[in-house]
Amino acid sequence: RDVPLPGSLNGVTRRPACMKTKLSSKSKTKFSLYIVESLGFDDEARRREGRILRDILRLADHKVKYMYIRTKRELDEVLYQFQDSGSRYLHLSSHGNRANIELTLDRIPFPEFGKLVDCRKVTITSC
Repeated sequence: RDVPLPGSLNGVTRRPACMKTKLSSKSKTKFSLYIVESLGFDDEARRREGRILRDILRLADHKVKYMYIRTKRELDEVLYQFQDSGSRYLHLSSHGNRANIELTLDRIPFPEFGKLVDCRKVTITSC
């Protein structure tokens, strides 16, 4: 499927590099979920949505990996591990706004975040 380029002129579109090859009917990933959470210091002790989600999914016998991060550098490493794992889904629980993902110690603009997660299946819960 073609994806519009942000700020493109005249609706010019292109396919992301990861979508240029034909997809086979068999997925090369396995159903499992990586949950990555990053909150403000005030929320760390009392709010852990990601950990609760992990526990609920494990009760249903789903394979889930939970990681708590504070920096963009840690996010880079988690994304590398996620890609290497063959897992299908990544869920990020963090603060943010219309322009940025807010990690505990770093702020990542959405265009940069989009490049980091390039064609992965990502869900985000943020407030």
